[in-house]
Amino acid sequence: MQKHLLLLLLIVPIYLSAQQTAEITQGTIHSASFNSGATWFQQSNDPGFFLTDPSNPSLGVSTIYNSSLWYVAVAQDLQTYVGAQTYGFDEDPNLKMDFGPLSGSYDTEYGEMYNRVWKVTSAEIQEHIDSWSDPGYTIPEAIASYPGNGRPGSGEWPTLAPFFDTNFNNLYEPELGDYPVIRGDVCVTWMVHDSEDGQLARAGIQMIHQAYMVESDSDAIESTLFFHTIIHNTNLNVYDLKVGLWADWDLGNPTDDYTGCDPLYNYFYAYNGDQVDEPNSFSQGFGENLAAQGAIFLSSPITSQVSYSNSPSPILGSPVIMFDYVNYINGLRKNGEPLP
Repeated sequence: MQKHLLLLLLIVPIYLSAQQTAEITQGTIHSASFNSGATWFQQSNDPGFFLTDPSNPSLGVSTIYNSSLWYVAVAQDLQTYVGAQTYGFDEDPNLKMDFGPLSGSYDTEYGEMYNRVWKVTSAEIQEHIDSWSDPGYTIPEAIASYPGNGRPGSGEWPTLAPFFDTNFNNLYEPELGDYPVIRGDVCVTWMVHDSEDGQLARAGIQMIHQAYMVESDSDAIESTLFFHTIIHNTNLNVYDLKVGLWADWDLGNPTDDYTGCDPLYNYFYAYNGDQVDEPNSFSQGFGENLAAQGAIFLSSPITSQVSYSNSPSPILGSPVIMFDYVNYINGLRKNGEPLP
């Protein structure tokens, strides 16, 4: 099974290897950071998504601490499988997702190949198309190492991230003119898969993410971060797959944020709960220049939205066991009761 998911974030006025983290900056987005794991933006214990401070354009103000995609899959045997991650620590290994594609050999070579991200621009690709056969041309590292090919001998899909195959032999060969297929003008690609650390059977899901931005005369487009995700299932016959976007909004001062959704226009959002976004120990805040931020699914309708607190509450507290995540992704309270 292969499923494509497209969404955007809308802004309103172990192993060591290369390029483990990449950053995108454009429009009112001061910086958006990506690493090789299942959580987006978060850098160690710090937020990783910042808008430009209107009162001081050289500074960024945090708006998202981190985010990730969750999935709930139901197989033909009616068994439920979950992939969900929040902060990446002290979480159930039977639910988490790790860097890279599914494989039969998570060895040192695997870590060196996949524990990273690939940041490529449309300008680099065009230069590669024009110059790949020229004497003295050097292929940019992210194009040369782009994960178009898996390792079939190690149980990986033979083709992973999308690429243009100039000689149609189903092999990614940038030295022969092949190049990554990206969206936008700057794009970051990375992969995650069901972790093998737990004791329970997993659905066999791998996700190929691309985060990208588009240069435009429109301020709204310039300040929009798009995501495209390809979802592969390898182990099971899944007849029902539901995907949810989890986000820890931090609009400047994170203690006074509200959230909501608009099913008609297919997005959910966060906004400041009062007229001034005061500074605190986490952020300098936006002051009177209040920000709002939203996420919209472009390829699928939004069916529910739930907000919960970072607490042990059994009603709307942090998820712990598998069915906490199942309930939240289905628009229910943590304990399975419907929202009012």
